[in-house]
Amino acid sequence: RSCSRPHDPFTRLATWGSVLWTGQDFQCISCGGVPGWRQTSLRAEITAAISALKYLSRQDKPGRLWIDNQQVYNTLSALLHGSSLTLETKRDADLWMLLRDQFKHASGYVLDVLKIRAHAIASDQLTPIDEWAVKGNTAADAAANAARLTLPPALLRATERDRKSVV
Repeated sequence: RSCSRPHDPFTRLATWGSVLWTGQDFQCISCGGVPGWRQTSLRAEITAAISALKYLSRQDKPGRLWIDNQQVYNTLSALLHGSSLTLETKRDADLWMLLRDQFKHASGYVLDVLKIRAHAIASDQLTPIDEWAVKGNTAADAAANAARLTLPPALLRATERDRKSVV
């Protein structure tokens, strides 16, 4: 996920990206802007996970999800282990419920949900698998950054204008 001006609730824009290991490199499978007025990095994380689950379902192949957000990881892990979660009262319930519903649809394809540390450096990792996972997370972050270029120019101009009027 990527969030410009994350500490300014009036002008921040959140984007997200999901990548797939092809056997040779990480490829962006989907990316975009967070829908709606509430633009937060958590909403971007949830949206990316929903997209990854949709991809697994469409491909009709099993896969593992590597998640760098603790809340999303905890929720997906609980769902994977059969827990029944009450998400209707959580903040961002609209997306949490979509995540749960998409997980139900894709659950036969989810082999595992694994946690990866966000913003880590690949060369600092102690094992090859950790280095590989961090490279994948970095690729997902790059996809989220690139997604900003797909946002409507009028939206970018409006948030820039709002940012200047707040300062």
